[in-house]
Amino acid sequence: MGVSFEFIEAGFSGQIDPENKLSILYGMDSFAWMVSDRSNRIWLLKECELESPEELPGLFAREASLQTPYREVRRALIHPKHTFIPRRLFREGEKETYLQHLTPVLPEDELLTNELPALDTVNVFLHPAVLSRAMAHLPGAQEVQHLSSVLLRAIHGQGIAADEPHLHAHFLRESIWLGALENAQLKYCNLFPARSPEDAVYYVLLLYDHMGVSPARLPLHISGRIDPAGLYFQALSPYLTEPRLSDAPFPAKILGAKAAHWYFDLLHLSF
Repeated sequence: MGVSFEFIEAGFSGQIDPENKLSILYGMDSFAWMVSDRSNRIWLLKECELESPEELPGLFAREASLQTPYREVRRALIHPKHTFIPRRLFREGEKETYLQHLTPVLPEDELLTNELPALDTVNVFLHPAVLSRAMAHLPGAQEVQHLSSVLLRAIHGQGIAADEPHLHAHFLRESIWLGALENAQLKYCNLFPARSPEDAVYYVLLLYDHMGVSPARLPLHISGRIDPAGLYFQALSPYLTEPRLSDAPFPAKILGAKAAHWYFDLLHLSF
């Protein structure tokens, strides 16, 4: 396990924890958490790279900020196994059927859902048993959201134009999330491995091809772990007419070297 980013605001203490909110974003190989207050001031943000989810109980035992009761706990899961069902067709008892074309569902795995009323859809996703067991060490009950649900709610809430598609690329560690909305309807959503700039270019152009539009006509909205001066952004730029870095819902300048778009997912989870 390695800490890839750590920020702790001066004055953060256990005395103010009960009034704060804990936001968590986690997957098989990463875990990030943030503590914010009622005014959305960020007191703590840490991000770790994991060798295995089995490391999570040890992380919880070492970190006082993960053992404290909070006013609210929100967490989102990064996992590629999920699917969207139109709300009118969704049946609670058929969740496993919806996922059978994607992955085997083991008896100890959980099948969870997030409703997205604004998009008239239900996100059905797999919560692997190894992650479910690890997260049981956290105090308090929490709703589990899927990363796609968090990002789609954030994108829809940005007041996108109804007369043209909205294309979004969100960068994670060695992967890229791509989504598209048109007329407030979900048109595309997928998570791909992206271990090189060439991978990112391929999947972004695949999104444009799927939507039947030219990169020269529509901008791409970009967020996540991407540096405008880095190789990934530079590889994409020649193909795009107007790449736009997405703003977080509130200023995150206190994060120092990390721009607000870097933690677009966690910041929207906290908002």
